[in-house]
Amino acid sequence: MSHPQAPLTTPLQLLQQLAGNLLEHFDQACAEALENTEQLLAKLERQRARTQERLYKANTRLSDAVHAGKAGRQAKYRARITELDELLATLESRHAELLEYLQQLRLDVRESLELAQGIGKIAQAAASRLTHRALSRAACSAGQGESPAAVAPPAPHAASATGSRGALPQAVHTAAEPEAATAPRRGRPRKAKPPQA
Repeated sequence: MSHPQAPLTTPLQLLQQLAGNLLEHFDQACAEALENTEQLLAKLERQRARTQERLYKANTRLSDAVHAGKAGRQAKYRARITELDELLATLESRHAELLEYLQQLRLDVRESLELAQGIGKIAQAAASRLTHRALSRAACSAGQGESPAAVAPPAPHAASATGSRGALPQAVHTAAEPEAATAPRRGRPRKAKPPQA
């Protein structure tokens, strides 16, 4: 059993598909880049907030140790505060860099999508050409389907009936002519002459 063959892809269909796929993938890639950057920025903000909270607690404990006169605890909390200060500085630097990158990324995405509108116009133009072609073919098919009915010849039985009616008198005359030729002529009987003396 033969399977029906898939219709061939025309250059217009290929152009429409490529342009549509390019726009779809590009838009998806931009959305994913923005989402990933925003998630990373939010993660850095949470880390910075936790570090600030730990730093505040370390400073509070150092102050308590100073008031209590505990030198060992003071050294421990000072080392902890130094470590948290360095971590907070690193997080703030990364946060500032990532925030600048996010702003630039949003600008690039907006400009790129504006430029990509030309690709969208190409896809729309190809789709319009394909639609126009399909409508033209449908109109041609409809016109070819109606033309035989418009110029249909008369029914055969009408012509044969007309021919039989036209041939009937001729056949009657033809059949009547031999009868008229072979029929005896009717006239008055001739008188016989008297014999001469």
